Amino acid sequence: MHTAAALSHVAPAREALYNFMYEPGDGSPQHNCDYRIHEVRIDDARAVSPAPSLHAEGFELRQAPSAVRDFRDDEEVRKT
Repeated sequence: MHTAAALSHVAPAREALYNFMYEPGDGSPQHNCDYRIHEVRIDDARAVSPAPSLHAEGFELRQAPSAVRDFRDDEEVRKT
């Protein structure tokens, strides 16, 4: 099972990057970041063997028990 998504990242830069959460009052740029968007395929990592590790893939899967039985049921999610 997989899906596609547009993910963005900041391109490598030689200077220190900044991004103000407000428009600077002195007319200077709000940011100097070069944002790039890439369409990527996202696979269901639960089917990967061996399981992804924080060291190799940068994430790992963990158990997170929940009383919710059907996460597709919005009402149950809200109620529980």
